[in-house]
Amino acid sequence: MALCLALICLFFVTPGLALYDFEGIPLDIASQGEVAGSIYSAGTYGLTEPPVACSFTLPGEPVWAEVYTGVWGGTEKYSGTAEISINSLKIFKYSLYGEQDMNENVYCTGHGVYWISQDATDLLHSGENRVVVNTSRGESGSRMDGRVYAVFVVAAVGDNSGYITQYWIAEGNENLHGEGWSGSNPTVHDTSSYTFSGADLTGMQSAELTTVLLAGTRYQPDYMTFNSNDLGQPETDTSHYPEGATDIGDEICFDAEGGSGTESRYVDVESFDVTDYVKDVNTVVFERGRDSNGDGVIDPSSAISEGEDYIHPCLAVLSVKKKKASLLQDMGIAGITTANMYAGATGTLTAEVRNYGENTGSQAVVAFYVDGEKIGTATADTGSSGVGYAVIEWAATGGEHEISAKLESPADSVSSNDEYSLACNIEDLPDLSLKVSSPVSAESGEAAVKQSPSFFMIPVLGAAGAAAVWGRRKKPGKIMAATLVCMLVLCPVLVQPSFAAGLEYREYVLPVEVLNEGGAVDPGVSLTVYLDGEKAAYTTLEDGIDGGDSESVEISIFTTPGSHKVRIVVDEEGSVDELDEGNNSFEAVYEFP
Repeated sequence: MALCLALICLFFVTPGLALYDFEGIPLDIASQGEVAGSIYSAGTYGLTEPPVACSFTLPGEPVWAEVYTGVWGGTEKYSGTAEISINSLKIFKYSLYGEQDMNENVYCTGHGVYWISQDATDLLHSGENRVVVNTSRGESGSRMDGRVYAVFVVAAVGDNSGYITQYWIAEGNENLHGEGWSGSNPTVHDTSSYTFSGADLTGMQSAELTTVLLAGTRYQPDYMTFNSNDLGQPETDTSHYPEGATDIGDEICFDAEGGSGTESRYVDVESFDVTDYVKDVNTVVFERGRDSNGDGVIDPSSAISEGEDYIHPCLAVLSVKKKKASLLQDMGIAGITTANMYAGATGTLTAEVRNYGENTGSQAVVAFYVDGEKIGTATADTGSSGVGYAVIEWAATGGEHEISAKLESPADSVSSNDEYSLACNIEDLPDLSLKVSSPVSAESGEAAVKQSPSFFMIPVLGAAGAAAVWGRRKKPGKIMAATLVCMLVLCPVLVQPSFAAGLEYREYVLPVEVLNEGGAVDPGVSLTVYLDGEKAAYTTLEDGIDGGDSESVEISIFTTPGSHKVRIVVDEEGSVDELDEGNNSFEAVYEFP
């Protein structure tokens, strides 16, 4: 299969855009670099009525700082506001829209769990600082719960300790959950991870990993590993935990490595000594639980729970403290992403530039090459975060190409990371469509009967704008795709879900074939199933699809016997630019046996 060897994006979202995703927004780099000092953190811990104040002292001036705020919406259906005041110098106000949220630097997932990221580099200072967070809880017209999980401040601060600290801050909002927490269909999201790259261990004295988890519950075990090593001490209470289990998200902060910690309802901040485990490339993995009894299921509801119902990893901070003569500037190119790379289209190339050394806020000039020929330069502003993006357009031509990005300036101490290349094969636009067979009872094998269209006349109400995305937020090179698509909104009249008394949910198998009559499509294309207007299942195609080929999948759905409207959409996010997007959905009403 001819596939681009990097993830291909077809359209960019406006930089800074974040969109709600029930399953979660994976952690991604927010800041990295080195400081002649240390990483400082402070916070308030535990679900609390607003306003919430966090007062703390910094030993020096920050070269980078961020204020994070966790807010509980109560449900993704409600909206409200949050205000963040930093040292009374500036107030940032966010309108929180739940499942419709598109705010800059707001990560909303699950049933209304918000994680807000606010740059505070120029607003914090050496000495006393104060952050106050308020929400619309209790205000007229606001239905959002509005309680505050935590206010958490992270800052890279210069000091006279004689140490240099290399650091990475990854932010997001993953929703790890078991069955029954995603609408009417029991989807599962058990693990998530993030990889920190480019560690310089010369003169290393120690390494520490700090994490923030929201919405965890005591007596429901969860786990974390760092480079495949389990973190935290196993629980000794075998009346509540499986043997050897850890409970990082136990609603007590700073107790995972021993000690009494701090009571903190639905919030868990932990710091782990990872000196013995750290390498040049480091991966942290968050696990909702483990299958302790070997039955193939992580069951949170058994007498001795095997895992969390749900838990949200929102932040991971890795810091490596070193004895080093002086700070050196070291910028490198961490990767290249492409967008709209089809024959005859104007494609976009994005190079991600990271600062692995002293955080100088420098701009980097990046040169782009296709098959060894320079096509232009672009500037990346790394700012105080140490992460920036250089973007350039290219009139894509068909065939195999090598795309490269080279750092032209500034000159730095390490040249080995100044260039990045990828190979890709550029083809014609794809054209995805669906072929759907009748749902079949998983128990009896009996097929559902497709009903005549005359039975369920569905009037067209009009067109509505739908925003869709696979990636996220304030890093254009990491945002996979999005477009605003005009789509028909249909009213399913005369079709009523069969929720009669006495009917039980049953499992049905829905056979779906995804066809591609155009150019090749990379792995990761989504399939979304709606049942009676509610999202019932979501999956992605692990393999790409060549032109003229297809891929078949069987999707499990759970509902009651009777008449149900089924709607299936391929690439609902709009991540694939196509010849014809009008054939991406299928809709029918079936009588389920």
